[in-house]
Amino acid sequence: SAGATVGHGLGVAPNFIILKDYSSTRNWQVYHSGAGSTYKYGVNLDLSNAFNNSSGTNGAFDDPSATVINFTNGSSTINNLNANGASIVAYCFADIDGLQKFGSYSGTGSSNSITGLGFIPRFLLVKEVDGVDSWELYDSERGANKVFYPNGNNAEVTGSTLTSFDSDGFTVSSATSINESGKNYIYWAIGRSSTAETPTVENSYSSENWIGSPRAISVYNGFQPGLVITRSFDDGGYNWGVYDSLRGPGSELHFESTGAADVDLNNHGVADFNTD
Repeated sequence: SAGATVGHGLGVAPNFIILKDYSSTRNWQVYHSGAGSTYKYGVNLDLSNAFNNSSGTNGAFDDPSATVINFTNGSSTINNLNANGASIVAYCFADIDGLQKFGSYSGTGSSNSITGLGFIPRFLLVKEVDGVDSWELYDSERGANKVFYPNGNNAEVTGSTLTSFDSDGFTVSSATSINESGKNYIYWAIGRSSTAETPTVENSYSSENWIGSPRAISVYNGFQPGLVITRSFDDGGYNWGVYDSLRGPGSELHFESTGAADVDLNNHGVADFNTD
């Protein structure tokens, strides 16, 4: 219902929330602490639109606390999903020293190094806050110059937007999609450092690639995952696959499909979450 609060269990306030009604067609909703108070009310992951600056029709989130996600009292359909009997999943994340960082930076229009992360990023998601450029996703497995667009289903693009993953952050080029002068950007970075809190936390992220096969295959990443995101990176037209342990393997969501409900793949796609 409007103004609802929902527990998240992190023990600290989330910096990043991805929310989806998986029982019907509704847009993915995203909260990011780095967007600031003006734009805190969220944005759609499946679209390239700017962050909302109003708690009205399109607003969903208010600042979360250490115990609950707070929803605004606006008239957004997201606010009223409980009343509609919808089934909702929320992926919640917070900063972890030496491993994961959510932040923001201002565009300069020239080479721009973003520092202070405390690790070398292996995964990076960037979005312009106050403009309509696409979400951009990078990882060290494919290389810093290869970009995906979560709000689209095209194959990876080789470009010059992200220059490098650095020892304490990352460097972006002068490209307007990631570093336009006067624009603001938010990011989600995951890395690996020996200073991470525990080996279990340190080994909770992995990028893997494999060659597609008409038979069942196993992909090894060293731990039992709770969230798996898949994408063909050399062929366009295929959907992103989003799986989680709450809904169970075989139940697939798609980032770029403008809010479509999940699909029961009857064990096609990710069939199981194994111990490794």
